[in-house]
Amino acid sequence: MTMFDKVQSLAEPMQGPPHHSDSIGHSIISDGPFAQSYFTHPAFVAANHRVELARVVQPQGRPSRNPRLFEIDGDVARHIGRLEPMTSSEIAELCETLFFSSDVRRIVFEDIVLEDNAVSLSAPFVTQHFRYQANWCRALAPGAQYLSKKRSKEIERRLRQLVRLSGSKPRHLFRRARSDDIDLVADMSRRCIESRGGLCRFSDLKKKRLMEICEKLGYSSMLMHNERVISGSIICITGYRAYCILTGYDAEFRRFSPGLYMAAKTLEACAALGCTEANLLWGDGELKEALGAQRQPLDTIVISRNRWQLLHPSGLEVIYPYVVPSAKRYMRSLLQR
Repeated sequence: MTMFDKVQSLAEPMQGPPHHSDSIGHSIISDGPFAQSYFTHPAFVAANHRVELARVVQPQGRPSRNPRLFEIDGDVARHIGRLEPMTSSEIAELCETLFFSSDVRRIVFEDIVLEDNAVSLSAPFVTQHFRYQANWCRALAPGAQYLSKKRSKEIERRLRQLVRLSGSKPRHLFRRARSDDIDLVADMSRRCIESRGGLCRFSDLKKKRLMEICEKLGYSSMLMHNERVISGSIICITGYRAYCILTGYDAEFRRFSPGLYMAAKTLEACAALGCTEANLLWGDGELKEALGAQRQPLDTIVISRNRWQLLHPSGLEVIYPYVVPSAKRYMRSLLQR
């Protein structure tokens, strides 16, 4: 036995209670710690990662550490688990395990919550740190109020105006997600983004993957007006956490604040199901602040085996997706001063 535990295959059974499973690759995390988070849940992993490349990693002698999931493709190991809280010491232990037990040259921890704000590994390892976006998180509880009294009165006034104009009051519908719900919300989201001059990055492939995930985890939240959906959201629930994956509204009804009203109703519905936390994910906005969500900065850490890997073309390819948004964020901060 080496000084580190072996890197386990995702398809290998783990010690513990038996798992109900209908396919290899789901059983290992069907009711364990990985199933408590959207980004490590077997449904998400199967839809977005190559399951045959996934490995569970845990340093020897540290049973108190949570096992971590990685996708190891060639010389790059990518941590599977966005939004997961991690410490610098845990990252160091995982990197040592992977570098000593495999041939990987680079390890990527994307969009994690770094609890101690700094990662420093001893030579020859090289650390690159990027921070360019945040998750918005909201605590949930039955009977909680998710809008301020002032904002609630404002929305009530706008909805009364809508009733006077149309003679019909909007109703909220919360149900298990259907494929046509996802199509509808995706189309509303695209039109909203494009109406503001933005570029919608929710591709057909991403929509297909979301439909696969929603078969197991998905819920749809819809605000209906005369059988017309004027605002909608696709929610995925794992454990006690709700994740707002996709949201859109009908621009014709913008002045009645359908998105904010629907979002508050969505949080109420998730709390009624037993959720204690809602993740509104990335993208700053007034709606998330109005719901009382807290901004949680996310960190992306890239660890290279040595400094020479920084000059290799494959190394530049790995960090490019993080360099560009980090540079944009830095430039915006300079312009705002």
